[in-house]
Amino acid sequence: MLVALMLLGEGKVELARAFLQPVAVNPHGGRLAANAQKVIEKLAGLADGTMINSPAEHEALQAAVSGAADDGDDDDDDDESAG
Repeated sequence: MLVALMLLGEGKVELARAFLQPVAVNPHGGRLAANAQKVIEKLAGLADGTMINSPAEHEALQAAVSGAADDGDDDDDDDESAG
């Protein structure tokens, strides 16, 4: 998720979508998948090369993934230890 935000800051919208897509379609769902889908929806209509570097745009995307990395890592660890 954070890599996607960094890529968006460089205008690499299509590459960011490519990084987010597998997370968004996680068959186990969860917060990380939901947040990745939210970011993909926010990117709808943005052409590759569109820089997402204004503070307002970046904060909106950061809000979509806020806490997702921490929660996603904890969820993954719980799943692995349970199974």
